Amino acid sequence: MVTKVPAPPRQQIHQMAGGDERLTRAVEALFALAGDGSVDAINALLRRMTERESIGRPSTYDLEQRFADATRALRNGRLVFVSDVHDFPAPVAGVITLPDDTAYFVIENVDLLGARLVCGTNTSIFGTGTETSSLSSTGLAAALITSAYSLTFSNITLTSDLVFDLDAAADQAIDWSNVNMTNCAAVGRIANYSNMIFVVLGLINSAGLVFDGTIGTVGFSDTLFSGLAGETTITIAATAVITRRFRVRFSAIFTPTGGTGIYVDPLASISSENYVISTCSFSGPGTPIAGVQHYDNKARFTENTGIENTTSLGNLWAVGNVTPTPVTINVPTKALGTTTASPITERFTATDNRLTYTGAIDRRFRIDAWATLSAGSLDSMRILVAKNGSAILGPIGATTAGTGGRASDVSTSVVLTLSTSDYVEIFVSNESSGTSIVAENLNLVVGIL
Repeated sequence: MVTKVPAPPRQQIHQMAGGDERLTRAVEALFALAGDGSVDAINALLRRMTERESIGRPSTYDLEQRFADATRALRNGRLVFVSDVHDFPAPVAGVITLPDDTAYFVIENVDLLGARLVCGTNTSIFGTGTETSSLSSTGLAAALITSAYSLTFSNITLTSDLVFDLDAAADQAIDWSNVNMTNCAAVGRIANYSNMIFVVLGLINSAGLVFDGTIGTVGFSDTLFSGLAGETTITIAATAVITRRFRVRFSAIFTPTGGTGIYVDPLASISSENYVISTCSFSGPGTPIAGVQHYDNKARFTENTGIENTTSLGNLWAVGNVTPTPVTINVPTKALGTTTASPITERFTATDNRLTYTGAIDRRFRIDAWATLSAGSLDSMRILVAKNGSAILGPIGATTAGTGGRASDVSTSVVLTLSTSDYVEIFVSNESSGTSIVAENLNLVVGIL
């Protein structure tokens, strides 16, 4: 089988020729004579060219070495320099099909003139920088880039009404760095990739990036999201299954009027605390977060500004309680009475003198209990924290009722590990008699360490 080698673009030939216009024209003529010739044919032409005395400078040896180095990648067919649409394979019915295992180095702002790219396996597209290299396609009504395989982008800007339609088989990956998507009405859909990592990404005046299907990890870092009015910048679809995590960190999210920054559908499958937003800044008049919220067990939002961060906190209290707690001498008993839950209670449910942990991750908590207790005259009273109905007998707060049973303040603290559905309560005991105790005021706080 004869390997065909396409001619390099004129700009590349000009660079390889050291800026010599006569040499550039001579090499163009040689490629024109060879057509899409074989590797052997092109090597033979290169040898003939180096022997031509009329070429003059540079020396025959330097010229041969320069072309040997510069055409090596072209000979193996894995690197293509792109300065215009004609450096890609010719479109068929508006579709440019890229061969497998090929890298494209975009050195200009390239317009595909209404065509679109369908990528092969392990396609890489990179440029000289987001200000100097770009891909667009004037008049295109479909997605600019389609792929079912691993895809690498770097140092390039992409502009289109619809940029992506990416739907992969198993074990495919996306690795993008320093990529801008600018003025994109819909960035597009990405589905069924096992791993997607985006570093120094820019969604600038763009929205409509949708993740769907079965996905391992989606990770954004050091990224700017600047959305469109009335549109959602990033969506995790209801049918998405995130098997590892969806993570955004060290990023800025600006949401214009009527828009939404990040929407995670409540029906999307994400395991506990693997919807992670960390150290991000949210701004703009739109809605920063919609769907799954910070208090959901799927979420873990930490050190962010502009949104509520996730916590695990429970608090309830009673003021002016008059309900007596019947006791047996020296037996800890749950304090009775009606309590009120704090409005910032999160990952706990509150009933009368009970905080039940609803979080999905086992955690260590500090539990603080305080009460004003009254009983019989000069009775010795204690306050204890109870877990799942059993008093913790270690840390105990003790006090003595005043003359005539006058109320006295008492408190205690304990550190416990709580699992889902574990609950804590305030227990009291009378060490002197069987006289009922009234917890006139009490306060129970459970906070993560």
